[in-house]
Amino acid sequence: MPVTSPELSTRLALDATPRDARERKILESSKEKARGTGEDARHILDQLKQTGLPPITDRAINEGVKQAIPGSVINPDGSRARSAEEATRASEATASSELVGDFISIGYIRLSGPQKTQIEGMVDQILQGLPEAQANFASGALNKRTVIQNLLNDPTLKPLVRQMFEQAIKPQQALEQIDPKIRAKYDREKAKRDRVKAENDRVQTELANANRTLGRFRISTGSEGEIWAQLTSSRTRDEQKILQAGRDLEKTNHQLDSVRDQEEIYRHGGIASGGITIPPDLDRADHFRDVVIPQYEEKVRTLQAQKDEAEQRMNELAKLDAAKKEAETNKKNLDEQKDKVDKDLEDANYDLHLTQIELLDAQNKAGRSQEQFVEGLNTVIPKAVLEQLEKKIENLETAQREALKKEAEETTDKAKKTILNGLTNRWEQVIKQRNLFGTREVTKFREPQINADFNKLVINGPDRVIKAMLMSPPLSMSADEADKKLAEEGFKESVQSKVVESLVRKRIATSKLSEAEARMIVESPWGENVITGAITTNSTIGGKIKELKAAQGMKGTVKEWLSKKTNSDILKILMWVFGALGVTLVAGPPAAHLAAQGVGAAAGKATVLAHELGSEAVDAFKSVTTRG
Repeated sequence: MPVTSPELSTRLALDATPRDARERKILESSKEKARGTGEDARHILDQLKQTGLPPITDRAINEGVKQAIPGSVINPDGSRARSAEEATRASEATASSELVGDFISIGYIRLSGPQKTQIEGMVDQILQGLPEAQANFASGALNKRTVIQNLLNDPTLKPLVRQMFEQAIKPQQALEQIDPKIRAKYDREKAKRDRVKAENDRVQTELANANRTLGRFRISTGSEGEIWAQLTSSRTRDEQKILQAGRDLEKTNHQLDSVRDQEEIYRHGGIASGGITIPPDLDRADHFRDVVIPQYEEKVRTLQAQKDEAEQRMNELAKLDAAKKEAETNKKNLDEQKDKVDKDLEDANYDLHLTQIELLDAQNKAGRSQEQFVEGLNTVIPKAVLEQLEKKIENLETAQREALKKEAEETTDKAKKTILNGLTNRWEQVIKQRNLFGTREVTKFREPQINADFNKLVINGPDRVIKAMLMSPPLSMSADEADKKLAEEGFKESVQSKVVESLVRKRIATSKLSEAEARMIVESPWGENVITGAITTNSTIGGKIKELKAAQGMKGTVKEWLSKKTNSDILKILMWVFGALGVTLVAGPPAAHLAAQGVGAAAGKATVLAHELGSEAVDAFKSVTTRG
């Protein structure tokens, strides 16, 4: 039973049990508004229920991102972590998924301002790639933001977005991932290289120290090298000095011993002086004690000091010689080690480089795969909008073909039947096209035939095109027969507008219509008729034309209004009036613009299509405004 009471709808909103964390977040964010009138709460509940689709849960998003970007870094405990690049991609994928999830759960109209701006920007980028859309906006007939909002509010869009999102969050084909074995192999090779490099650094440091040690033995002011050079140069003198001092010291010590013995003898009144002259006023023993012995002792000390000094220099030289030899030996050993550690480091770097290439290749493949995954999530909504537009255009064109086919079947005039059938099979062909999902039939334009007939139209008028169609198979009339048929009362009037309008539409669809040709169409009598007819049968476009004329202060016929436009503006307006995309953007759902063109209501398939789309739109509107 519909709920119309704001108070009751508010209570339902506030008391509702959310099905999932995302729904809980949506309801919680709306409670404050719901306490006022209940309108927002009722609307949100309706939006959550109207599609009957299960919500996009945070868990589903996280699982999808985890599977796509599991992380390639192996922790010491064996767990996996994401690299900085992978973490960035995962964050972007999660944010994009949550945006799509919110769109599916509550619809465009209930999104936050920043979310709306973000999604509108995505759709705008899609429309910028469609020249026909840009021409419609540039003509001033359509407001881009209004068109974008209408596209995003289309009730048939959300199921398509969900379908695309489920394919994007869980790709049908496995994504490229970095094999943990490759990462582990790289880590092992890097650890090995680091160990070898550390040993190489140690040897290089010690070799530098050894070179500095040897450098001290090179003569330079104030260095050990100067001392070592001086000691080396005095080595021979010091050796001789030590030997001579030793001999002199031994001799002097013998003499000192003799003098001491002599002094002892005198001390005890012994023998005569033995030739030593002693002053008469001195005692002989005292003289030896005070004078002679000290002289010999001083000589001994002098000789010993000379010997000690020379020996000290020799000891210092020996130490320096030993240090120099040790430094030389150490440097030789380190030179040999350097050759080995340099070779080891070169081998380790080479092995690491090979593994690094393997890892980089895996990272690049995984990176491209992950970026495609993220891009797929980023473009879910705009791709769905584009597909929705393509479907609407395809439905429009299909309905037009069906209407023409039905009209051709109903006529008994073979010539008119040929013309009506020719509006499709003369300028279009169905071909089989293969893609990843198999073979399907697609409709392609016969551009050479379209261009040839359009040239006839702008140069000679529609009669020439109709005549060429009558003279072509399957009717294959002669020129006289075709002229006679054209002169038949009511025949030309029954097909001319259809031929011209169809040909102009296809010329626009192939992006071949030029600004000069657009001017020629407007200024020709048949062009004025077909433009007026299209505007008259399409009330929406007709209303827009009136608005533009009023805004620009223009009166008179459409031809008079267009004649004052530039060629560029005329081309844009014709693309808006006759282009399939322009009609779609203006009139909305296929049923609306089929009916507006007068081709939907009478065609069987178009009638069914209009009924289906119309009922769906009505039901969606009722669900938003009446259910609590």
